[in-house]
Amino acid sequence: MTNLRPLIVDHGFSMINNISSKIFRFIIHSVQEEDEEAFKKQFSRYIKLGITADSIESMYKKAHDAIRADPAAKPKPKKEGGKQKRWTAKKITLEQRKARVAEAKQKFLDQIEAQKE
Repeated sequence: MTNLRPLIVDHGFSMINNISSKIFRFIIHSVQEEDEEAFKKQFSRYIKLGITADSIESMYKKAHDAIRADPAAKPKPKKEGGKQKRWTAKKITLEQRKARVAEAKQKFLDQIEAQKE
């Protein structure tokens, strides 16, 4: 990745502009000028962290310099104490299923008795 000559893409910007975040800075400035409320909504995280459109380019340059200095991927530290989220319902036992059916059946019969009275 030592040769970063500009590559022209479909929308007319060069790859160097993309890498150096000039496009992103342009987008932030244009949204801020057009609609202040939309800017606050879309970039609220940046506002909260104190990141401005002008500071993004230096932030990207620092990140690229750090990557070039040591391009090896570093493993992320494991989170401790976290319980893994279960995406499906846990299976229930046969006795639990029979008890749930009996409860639903009794509820239904009670409703029928209440309607008769």
